[in-house]
Amino acid sequence: MSAVFLLVTGVFAMAEGTSTSTSDVAPLAAPSSVNNTLTVNQSTNASLKIIAKPVKLSPQQQSAAHKTGYKFVAYNCTAVNVGTTSKNAAYNTWTLRDAQGRAYEAASGVNVTGTEWRSITQGKWWNPSGGFEPGHILNGIVVFEVPQNAQQFKSLTYHSGTDKVVTNL
Repeated sequence: MSAVFLLVTGVFAMAEGTSTSTSDVAPLAAPSSVNNTLTVNQSTNASLKIIAKPVKLSPQQQSAAHKTGYKFVAYNCTAVNVGTTSKNAAYNTWTLRDAQGRAYEAASGVNVTGTEWRSITQGKWWNPSGGFEPGHILNGIVVFEVPQNAQQFKSLTYHSGTDKVVTNL
């Protein structure tokens, strides 16, 4: 069984859009499993490491979606700049793809009541801005609005213009 690099819990509690140096990060224990399914997914390209963990939402949180027939799903996403150059990062850098190949862009909190949005994102939504320096870590909850009947998701893609990392879910 290969070792899985995870971030200390404190990184997941970082404020919106903040970053920290990897020298402040230590490995955690191996990820937990639910129904024999690995709940932490990761992938790396030459300059970015992406870690995505599904966030369990209550029926009330799922139904806060503003489109009829849709629900919210969320992932706790972490990006580590393992390269040598600065990167740009923004909220709209994520795409979720379902088993049928349909793509969903990250949802915005604009059409969701503040209370529900804070509840879904736990106050830590993915909201970086500006430069993303080598060795830095970004973390936050990314929310997607998907059809009510969507059950299986195939991949989560981080795409920032110059970088694209696909993480199989």
